[in-house]
Amino acid sequence: MFEALSTDGQVEIELQESSFCPLYGKFTDKFGVMWQVSCKAK
Repeated sequence: MFEALSTDGQVEIELQESSFCPLYGKFTDKFGVMWQVSCKAK
């Protein structure tokens, strides 16, 4: 999901492990909508 939505947008933080979540990333999509994604690792 992260890769598909961030295509042609601006990735601020690549999807990665953080201190508060197993996976976290932040980006703005090609339409200018900012996203913050947090999820469990597989």
